[in-house]
Amino acid sequence: MPGAAHELFQCYRKKLVGSLNGGPEHSKTDTGRWQGDALIRSNFSVDPERLQLSEWAKLHAQAQWLERWRLENQAELFKVMFGA
Repeated sequence: MPGAAHELFQCYRKKLVGSLNGGPEHSKTDTGRWQGDALIRSNFSVDPERLQLSEWAKLHAQAQWLERWRLENQAELFKVMFGA
């Protein structure tokens, strides 16, 4: 991406992650963006830096759903294994 377009993309992505996290834009938002990028990379083997904002948002939401689903299944498994 050209420099100005890339900066604009990063600004909008930062705002999107801030709104998804429900918090104000600050360093937490940068951490949220990095976490979102990591979720996309690990779940879909896609470079998030090359995605359009709408595609990034869609994959981020799907990755969050996958992580929640995995954790709920793991919790159920532990309940069965340990009888809690």
